[in-house]
Amino acid sequence: MAGLNTGSDNAAPVLTVDRLCYAYPGAASCTLQDISFSVGPGECHLVEGVTGAGKTTLLLAIRGLLPSGSLSGNIHFHRKNRKTLGGPGLVLQNPKTQLLRESLGAEIAFGLENHCVSPDDMVRLVRTNLGHAGLYRPLDYPVDALSMGQQYRICLAGQLAMEPELIMFDEPVAQLDPRGVRFILDTITRLKKSGRSVLICEHRSDIIAPVADRMWRLGCDGILAPAEVGRPVWSGGCFSGRREGGDGPAAGLKDDRVIRVESVKLGGEYGTLELDGVRIDAARGERIALCGPNGSGKTTLIRIVAGLIRPVSGRVEVLGKKSSVHDLRGKVGVLFQDPARQLFETTVFKEVAFAATRIGMDDDKTSEWVLFLLESLGLGNLLDASPHGLSYGQKHLVGLASVLAMRPEVVLLDDPFAGLDHASRTRVALLLADLSSTGGMTVLYTTHDPAIPGNLGDRVVDVAGGGSEPDASGVSPSEKWREKPVSQRRLHLPAGLMFGICMVLSIGAFGAKTPVLLTSLTIANLALVLLLANRPVKLLLKSGAVFLYQSALIVLLYMIRFGPAQGFGAGGLVSWQLFLAFWPGVIFMAANTQQRIVRVLDRIMPQKIAFVSATCLRFLPMLLAEMQQIREMQILRGARIMAVDLKKPRYWPDWLFCLLIPTLIKTLSLAEEIATAATARDFGIYRNRTVWPGE
Repeated sequence: MAGLNTGSDNAAPVLTVDRLCYAYPGAASCTLQDISFSVGPGECHLVEGVTGAGKTTLLLAIRGLLPSGSLSGNIHFHRKNRKTLGGPGLVLQNPKTQLLRESLGAEIAFGLENHCVSPDDMVRLVRTNLGHAGLYRPLDYPVDALSMGQQYRICLAGQLAMEPELIMFDEPVAQLDPRGVRFILDTITRLKKSGRSVLICEHRSDIIAPVADRMWRLGCDGILAPAEVGRPVWSGGCFSGRREGGDGPAAGLKDDRVIRVESVKLGGEYGTLELDGVRIDAARGERIALCGPNGSGKTTLIRIVAGLIRPVSGRVEVLGKKSSVHDLRGKVGVLFQDPARQLFETTVFKEVAFAATRIGMDDDKTSEWVLFLLESLGLGNLLDASPHGLSYGQKHLVGLASVLAMRPEVVLLDDPFAGLDHASRTRVALLLADLSSTGGMTVLYTTHDPAIPGNLGDRVVDVAGGGSEPDASGVSPSEKWREKPVSQRRLHLPAGLMFGICMVLSIGAFGAKTPVLLTSLTIANLALVLLLANRPVKLLLKSGAVFLYQSALIVLLYMIRFGPAQGFGAGGLVSWQLFLAFWPGVIFMAANTQQRIVRVLDRIMPQKIAFVSATCLRFLPMLLAEMQQIREMQILRGARIMAVDLKKPRYWPDWLFCLLIPTLIKTLSLAEEIATAATARDFGIYRNRTVWPGE
């Protein structure tokens, strides 16, 4: 069993790994095999390797976050700075599931709370590291309003606030634009000058090469070997490619327009996004790269074209019709950055074959087509593997293959090259080029890599309208939504008093048996929404939708059991009563921040349980949104899970296999990622915690 030891010998390396071996539970072979290396003070070590080699596993092993498996060897961490809190810092690839708090200040302070840092020191460290992240926003600014690249910076700031002597990065440039990449390189340089050490796992070794002192290569056999630091080839410059301003399709194809986007404006929870300068006229068989800095609206534009978001104004047409999920089913394929949303089958082959069978392809042609796609993407040796146990990059390739399997006329890809090694990126580019040139498939994709559009000869549409420099707030104008001020509650009640009122209303619903009492409770809840909720209209609309869905289901069941005459009335009363039982809890959560909820729950349950409960509540809206996005993506992929499909019993299994199973998998995965993120910042090492004073 591997030992994780700490010491204080100033002459020793910061990290020493000696003969480390690890195999995941149930695995036949080791992912990490006899790994030995050391990292000295102020050094930057870079580990590269093919997709799925085990680079993330190595970082998790060093931080002590791996699941129980076959583990041997020693990991020795030498602590030299008394100010260091906890072990090595670790910033993982997906920032969304590492953000455990609602506001910038509370998120950066999370690790400090776990180490019982005083409130005064906490505020000082938070402000300092927020500046180091290059985000000059208010401390109470919501983290969910940031782009993925900005969220990555906040994750880094939260780790730096704990002043680790060694900080580890997992694919740090995968989610960042060129300006964000320069920020990461500058941060690594600053860390090295301060005497801190850095360990990076990254496919793009050419980007990290300028700051790396030592380079290693992790092979598919799990063996780590020295490698030569390559010559930097990343210029950090602007995107290249055929720039036609996004004004029209390629010459000679103007009569075969497939996608048309003009002057789109989108309303959002935190403001509006205007893309007045963006115009897309895509022809059949054309490949277009949407480029721009983090937060400029690239992913949002993909969702608009897919019919998943309805813009406030502007023109969006796909295949000659207004964009809608219903009309585009089976014709448009979509792949976002999290491929796990659409994985539900037991093997890679079955996962990819699903969409092919839905378009009526026979077994022989399906097998031939699926094998071609998987071989083209370097997955030919994973036909019988479970897609859920693959690495992030491998899941992304499986997700791409499953989208292409239905031979869509249009493919919308959100950063399809992120998290892939050079060979995999090349395979993806060649496959997309082949299908667009020979099959007439139109490809619209986003990317942060300046070299990709130029190498492929693809047309570039600049979503940002020209890369402008940051203003005094540290945020590029092209990176900004027009922000709405966060609305405040009209009536300020102490969170404890509000909790008590909601509990009384919720308990009262179980005793209300008549329409008169239920009406009275409904009026009381409506009054709470209007007086306490930050956005009462939005909350009412969401609550009404939940009530209608719930009522329809319960009334239907009662009518089946007791007949239409008796079941309709009885089912209506029961659904009304159940809704009023949980609605006060929804109102309480909507009217309070996570920090206020934690403080209330602290009074009635242990501190750790209170925080875990509040964190689950924070991620509940994310999970509901994920479920909706899973449903939309599966519909586009050919799944029959729309309301009209309920009329045909042969489509009922789709609701289980295409919606409920992926949602369950996503729930378990989300819980695991949240637990890993909390443990990486030392949650639970002490019995009590201090509290961020910013709210």
